[in-house]
Amino acid sequence: PAIDHASLKLQSQLSKNQRANLEKRIEVIQTRIPALEAVAAELSLKMSQPEIAGDYEKLAAITQKLGETEALIKQLYEEWESAEEQLA
Repeated sequence: PAIDHASLKLQSQLSKNQRANLEKRIEVIQTRIPALEAVAAELSLKMSQPEIAGDYEKLAAITQKLGETEALIKQLYEEWESAEEQLA
C-alpha cells in the first residue's frame, strides 16, 4: 500500500504540538508549585499563632485551606510526573 505522506506529516505535527503543550504545562506547574508551597507554609505558620490556635472557626478555615492547598500541590506533582513520562 502507498504511504500517505500527508497523513504522516499531520501525525508528526500533532505530536510536536502535543509535545509543546506538555512542555508548556510543565513550565506552568514548575512555577505554581513553589508559589503554592509558600502559601502552605504561610498557612501552617498562621495555625501556630495563638490568636488563630485559640479560635476554632479561624483554625478550621485555615486547616481546610491548608488541606486544599496541599492536595493541589500533590495533584500538580502527579501531573508533572505524568507529563514528563509522556515526553520521555
